[in-house]
Amino acid sequence: MRAKSLFAKPSPHSEGRIAGILAPGEKRPPFKGTEVLDATDCVVMPGLVNAHGHTAMTLFRGLADDLPLKQWLFEKIFPAEAKHLSDETVYWGALLGCLEMIASGTSTVSDGYFFQDATARAFQKAGLRALIAQGVIDFPAPGVPDPAQNLAVAKRSSSGGIMHQI
Repeated sequence: MRAKSLFAKPSPHSEGRIAGILAPGEKRPPFKGTEVLDATDCVVMPGLVNAHGHTAMTLFRGLADDLPLKQWLFEKIFPAEAKHLSDETVYWGALLGCLEMIASGTSTVSDGYFFQDATARAFQKAGLRALIAQGVIDFPAPGVPDPAQNLAVAKRSSSGGIMHQI
């Protein structure tokens, strides 16, 4: 199958984005300073979308992951989150997760967890697009010891429901 040009008139104002894709034999666009990558014999595709993530949980990877879900959550994860999660640990865990997703071709993420302002900062630093929401549960959570305050914290969060476009 022969490649087709996806953009009839690529913009010279690409600002770090793909300005155009040329079909085999098609001449280079006439604007100066545009980097051309030869992707012959390569797969060129849109970035992947992670539609459900708890990115900062990279911090707990491998922690008793052989247990049934309920036991894993209540006996291992929830106590570990209560003990270790903070704005700073969520930032670094999320940044690690961002680097892993970039390496696998992910460009956009939907993420829900705790301390989501920190997660938003990590996604901005990494240059990923993300829809980020504060986790809301009906029992004490990291950063929100009173479950009655979960919705209020989510509404106050600067990241709650914000799409970070990079």
